[in-house]
Amino acid sequence: MSNDIAEKDFELLKASELWTRPEPGPRQTGLSRNDIATAALQIADSEGIAALSMRRLADVLNVGTMTLYSYVQNKDELLLLLSDAVMQKAIIPKSKLTGDWRESLVKIASHTRKVFQKHSWVFDLQDDTGPGPNSIKHYDNSLQTIMHLDLSLTEKTDILATVYNYIFGFCAAERHALKKHSKSDCIHKYLDELFDSGDYPALAQTCKEHGLDKVFSEVERAKKDPERFERNLKRMLDGFDY
Repeated sequence: MSNDIAEKDFELLKASELWTRPEPGPRQTGLSRNDIATAALQIADSEGIAALSMRRLADVLNVGTMTLYSYVQNKDELLLLLSDAVMQKAIIPKSKLTGDWRESLVKIASHTRKVFQKHSWVFDLQDDTGPGPNSIKHYDNSLQTIMHLDLSLTEKTDILATVYNYIFGFCAAERHALKKHSKSDCIHKYLDELFDSGDYPALAQTCKEHGLDKVFSEVERAKKDPERFERNLKRMLDGFDY
């Protein structure tokens, strides 16, 4: 276990080097990390994340591939840069937030969801090597909305952890829900056999009362309900009685 922890710490340290390592001045290459992130974002959006490579990025920027390695040392660092570029788009200026902490968190969460919907490939990235500066800025903005509350640090972090779990979990699930799923007689037969086993009493009773097709359609409707994200987020935040 200690070796696993040490290895993870090493990965986090290596990832942080991207953000602490000075980048070449624009006079040397005519580029900045922001230029690279913007071009990478365009490729991922238009061609898919699988199309993103150092060579493809160099072609778009009209530079040699080796020039890019002055800014990002490998593909993993490029993906970290790309992921943080998405989080930059999810940041809302404090001037656009209200004094009501629940309303502000809903606004931050809803805007973040829209960004994730536009760049849904971000969930294909391995994001276990530490947050970038924009991810931290996003969290800082969220923390600012509840700083005035007379709560302990534990209570404040609990609120934000719940909100962030909701955002990322909902958006990841939504991405899969929006993909087309076919229903067939095979699925009906499979479910009928499961329900006959008696191991799924709630589902069996629900399908008996409403019909399997109706249950299917209600599940799909709930998944795709555009109002569900904010409605249930507000209900959840109302549960924090502060």
